[in-house]
Amino acid sequence: MEINIEALEEAGKAVCTARNGYPTRYTVRAADILPLLRSTQPPRHSGFEVIGDDYVTPAGWVGKMQTFPERMTKCDPEEQLQVCAWDQS
Repeated sequence: MEINIEALEEAGKAVCTARNGYPTRYTVRAADILPLLRSTQPPRHSGFEVIGDDYVTPAGWVGKMQTFPERMTKCDPEEQLQVCAWDQS
């Protein structure tokens, strides 16, 4: 399962605060995003090896996603959180 922040925006559950390059920033209530974060793993990179100026991303690479369930539990459901979204290229 992937988190589609744009779908949350279309549903009125997220507000885009910056769309002028990367990252795109949103604010979203904890109650709307934290359940998705708890149940999501990063998507598999199904593409080929990517070689940049100062990095190499191997084929099949999955980024390091860290979640802290004990901290998520302490968030007030109405708390506004900032989400920074990067593209997957």
